[in-house]
Amino acid sequence: MAGVVLAGLTPHPPVIVPEIGRDRLGEVGATVRAVREWAARIARAAPDALVVVGPHGPALRESVPVVRCPHVRGSFAAFGEPRVTIEWPCDQDLAGAVLDAAADEGVSAVGLDEAGVRRNQGTAGLDHGTMVPLYFLREAKVRAPLVQIGLGLLPYRDLFRFGTAVATAARAAGRRAVVIASGDLSHRLIPGAPAGYHPRGKEFDRELVAALGHADAQALFSLDPDLIEAAGECGLRPAFVLLGSLAGRRVTAEVLSYEGPFGVGYAVISLEPEPEDAARCGAAGEAGESYPVRLARRSLEHYVRGLGVLPLPDDAPAELLRPAATFVSLKKGGRLRGCIGTLQPTQETAAQEILYAAISAATRDPRFSPVTPGELPDLTVSVDILTPAEPVDGPRQLDPRRYGVIVRRGPHSGLLLPDLEGVDTVEEQLDIACRKAGIDPGAPGIELFRFEVVRYH
Repeated sequence: MAGVVLAGLTPHPPVIVPEIGRDRLGEVGATVRAVREWAARIARAAPDALVVVGPHGPALRESVPVVRCPHVRGSFAAFGEPRVTIEWPCDQDLAGAVLDAAADEGVSAVGLDEAGVRRNQGTAGLDHGTMVPLYFLREAKVRAPLVQIGLGLLPYRDLFRFGTAVATAARAAGRRAVVIASGDLSHRLIPGAPAGYHPRGKEFDRELVAALGHADAQALFSLDPDLIEAAGECGLRPAFVLLGSLAGRRVTAEVLSYEGPFGVGYAVISLEPEPEDAARCGAAGEAGESYPVRLARRSLEHYVRGLGVLPLPDDAPAELLRPAATFVSLKKGGRLRGCIGTLQPTQETAAQEILYAAISAATRDPRFSPVTPGELPDLTVSVDILTPAEPVDGPRQLDPRRYGVIVRRGPHSGLLLPDLEGVDTVEEQLDIACRKAGIDPGAPGIELFRFEVVRYH
């Protein structure tokens, strides 16, 4: 079945390539064995396409670069082995589908031909962050064509959404795709490490490995920004794309190895999603929907049809098993039909929050009459999981595309989600939020808070 069939994180130190590591190969033996094991799993998955996301190829500040070339090539000459070369065919159709899906997700992505890659990174050759995993895949006799993704210096939320676009594109293009996040962890684990030593480097590695080892996107979004800064890492942004490509699916995660012998953290983590089986979906609208949206849809259908509150299923993915404020939005014919959620978690898990928010959106939004059973097939459902709100000093710290806003004055408060159609300025965002709260936008003493969301379709 088309879609993402396997994913994972792999490190990319050239020293793990035998022709380069030579006598030092034993110092990274655990990593070499794990990378070979993971390459063998990819071979068994029999993919039609490889999507490699790495930090050392093309990089853009405001977009995600997607390489669009018929083939790519490079060598390890910079590491003393010009005879070790990599040449790989590219899947230009899938690359185009990724760009289209990213545009649909509202994430800026740019296709780069060979000349564009050369202008961006100074050479059209493959970078070592892409070549190292391809070396081991070639060794495992995997030759599926490549989509090379460079570094987009975008907000983490946008990189996660780009990952969901990769999954959407794979389904649309009919590809069995493997998504590979190529990245090392902290570069500051020991005195004398490449980026200097920081005592929090090991803490960062523990938290990142734990988050990916449980396929827990919320844990990744909850990483302390100061901890990220202290780590001196290069794998976090690819990791957000990685988990975005698995959003809403139940995943079996396994940490195959972790070590840091040279002061840089190397982790090999395999993430195997459950098959995307449309036959499991109850309503016609569920085909291709993420798990949070399927859960919301089933909850509201169960309730609207008079069956009460849907019991929480036992197959919820890890990202939904921690508390989180959640909103469920319903549309009919492209127009809003209900939207209700919580400012703070009220249930033990985000999955439970979705169950009750879906019921409320269908039956308790005061702007609309309750949803009837006859309307159920016509509803489009989306789910927003909120990051914790943080206070801001004023409108200059808001951005209606990136941040949702909460306004509060005395006992009155109102919330507006980010990235809403027709809300293009901070002034419009604040005016609507204040009106929802019954607050005069010009009144003194209004407190402002902002938050981000992970949006599921």
